[in-house]
Amino acid sequence: MASNRRLISAGDRFGRYTVVSNGAPDRHRKRRWICVCDCGAIRSVTTGDLAKGTMSCGCFSREVTRSLFTTHGMSKTREYKIWKAIKTRCFNENDRSYARYGGAGVTICDQWKNSFESFISYIGAAPSSGHSIDRYPNLFGNYEPGNIRWATDKEQSLNRRNVIWIEHKGETLCAKDWARRIGMDNSLLCKLIKKQVPEEVLARLIAKRGLTKQWQPNQ
Repeated sequence: MASNRRLISAGDRFGRYTVVSNGAPDRHRKRRWICVCDCGAIRSVTTGDLAKGTMSCGCFSREVTRSLFTTHGMSKTREYKIWKAIKTRCFNENDRSYARYGGAGVTICDQWKNSFESFISYIGAAPSSGHSIDRYPNLFGNYEPGNIRWATDKEQSLNRRNVIWIEHKGETLCAKDWARRIGMDNSLLCKLIKKQVPEEVLARLIAKRGLTKQWQPNQ
């Protein structure tokens, strides 16, 4: 019966290995070959390992791993650290923020989870060191296209679950900004609307107190 085993001889190439000569059998009497890797390393490799597709002395694997961290050239940037932090709070159960993110069902789309390049290509570099990642417009949604932005601290503070939004004659502002606009203390306004319909409370206050003409929203 004919054998399918490949005959090996000096000069044969296996990946980055070049066979130089026979080597001494190992303690299991497996035939070995002296091979030179393209990087210059010399190794004694069994016939079985060559046949299974051993590519190199290990240099190939190291180069692939290194390329994963250097391809985009941004592994030390703030944006890269933010991307890593998103994945940590979504998938690492030991992270202190996991309960509010991954534990609450929040995740990051597969495209961004597996590729920083895709993530940064979509969102771009942060406009400034004062900007951070915000899920918007759906605070309860995932990190995915259409629901992510760079936001200032002011914008982040308005995109929280405890912020009260009130609409009056087509204009929608948070309770804090309405309080400033009608010239009253924010805590007092919040107390007034706590057990009443916010829009009705605001309408009565505006009718009674009027609006501050020089009011401008916080930047």
